[in-house]
Amino acid sequence: MRLGYTPPETGETRLSEHSRYDAIIAGAGHNGLTAGCYLAKAGLKVLIVEKNDWIGGAAVSRSLHEGWTYSNCSYVCSLLRREIVRDLELPRFGLQVIPYEGGASFGADGGYFAYLSD
Repeated sequence: MRLGYTPPETGETRLSEHSRYDAIIAGAGHNGLTAGCYLAKAGLKVLIVEKNDWIGGAAVSRSLHEGWTYSNCSYVCSLLRREIVRDLELPRFGLQVIPYEGGASFGADGGYFAYLSD
């Protein structure tokens, strides 16, 4: 996978007019990345483009406030098919599934409720 150049003044990604791809995938969320990896493993030249300045979609943990990290949709890890983990050798690249041990709910007034499982 090759990352494009992003000029800081425009935010646009520039590709050479001579760039040729067998597949272009819009969206570097977990589904776009999975599709791109399978296509690349099959020998195709793949370009994945993403509108955000991060990749991973629902599979990403992000900082909501300083000291608070959350995952958009970490519950969907239970839907991750074992054959995808195996085929793409995801543990070799850092995949770790951490069992759910609690969480927090945030209120509009800035308060929160934290809970842990025993």
